[in-house]
Amino acid sequence: MKKLVLVLCLLLIGLVSAQPDDLVLSLDKTAFAQNSVFEGDLNLEGTEDLEMDILVSYHIGQVSGDEMSLSDFLDLYSGDYVRIDKSFSAIGSGLTSLVLFSDEEGEKFIGKKLRDSYKNLKSSTLSITGSVTGLQIDVGDDGVLEWTAQGTRTGWGENLDVEDAPEYGDFEWDKTDPGVGPKCENIELVFDGVYDEIDVQINAKAEKVLGQTGNLLGKVGSSLDCTFPGVGSEMGDVSCSVKLMNPVSGKKYSVCISSDKMGAYKIPSLDRYYFFNIQAGEYDGAFSGTLDLESDNIKDAIEDYIKGCVFDDDLCVVPLGINISSGSLNINSFVVENSRGDINDRFWELEVEGEKLKAGSIFDLSKIGFVKTPSALGDYSLSFEVDGVDSNEVDFEVTETP
Repeated sequence: MKKLVLVLCLLLIGLVSAQPDDLVLSLDKTAFAQNSVFEGDLNLEGTEDLEMDILVSYHIGQVSGDEMSLSDFLDLYSGDYVRIDKSFSAIGSGLTSLVLFSDEEGEKFIGKKLRDSYKNLKSSTLSITGSVTGLQIDVGDDGVLEWTAQGTRTGWGENLDVEDAPEYGDFEWDKTDPGVGPKCENIELVFDGVYDEIDVQINAKAEKVLGQTGNLLGKVGSSLDCTFPGVGSEMGDVSCSVKLMNPVSGKKYSVCISSDKMGAYKIPSLDRYYFFNIQAGEYDGAFSGTLDLESDNIKDAIEDYIKGCVFDDDLCVVPLGINISSGSLNINSFVVENSRGDINDRFWELEVEGEKLKAGSIFDLSKIGFVKTPSALGDYSLSFEVDGVDSNEVDFEVTETP
């Protein structure tokens, strides 16, 4: 008898994971077509929820599938299951200051315990002192950054262009005079971080008409104009940069090129496309010194979190994730004031309970689309293993007409 042993191994990295008490495998039929999904169930019997930060692999004969986390496995699983969300709990007593990082890297969580009356805030002030790189703050642990340190610009990001832009040189293009009126395109600006302002470089192609004077100018949104230096008498690459205030990643901005003198410059054009693009500045996220951070983004995110919070004893634990690449950081204070004038100046270190798969989950084998029967006809057996716990073995057959 040919044997197919399918093994699903779930191993918790670095820790001993909760295990199912038993695995019960059942197939709805004993004959299947070639390269088809199984029909049946795998019941993960037990009372303990399973950690999501574990590895998943499967084996068909001597061939192993790609190793993946349980979270990734569930993303590929198209059936129903219950994922228990990450949760936060306060450690110890309330603090007014804290040495959060000491020559470290990574992410740590602090939080406020707030009542419903703080869903409308007058102010939020986080005072920090330190010397770090890559400083980022995320309220609510939703993956949306509320604030990032900017630091020094280290370079430029990818070229950003209009969608389906033609390639320069692939088409016959005309020349147009930007002195007659601004030539503009709407381009989506994409960058990492949350900044009050950002440098944006405009890259264009242009030539200067011999004997003419004047300036070739660039602009992004409501920025001030920048002047393109070194425009030659033949069509060539030119660049200049502007500072864009209150930038929003993912927003489309009007990018324009103009001239302060008619007839002085020419740029290529093709069906209202002008062959320019933009690049957002990239920054090291460095911060050094002391800062009293009064961010509307942080304040608004705290309010939004409270409005959707599940309260425990009339209190909502609002998590604040602080991530750094390196360095040391102290929390001097974290104070919020609500619209009634009440002040809360305490915060807590938070313990994080990661996402889990609910105990007693049952997998519908037909929804595991990447686990299929062999292409060769014959008799096989199927079994599963979950973190060292073996299921029963079930025989089946692959036939041409199941």
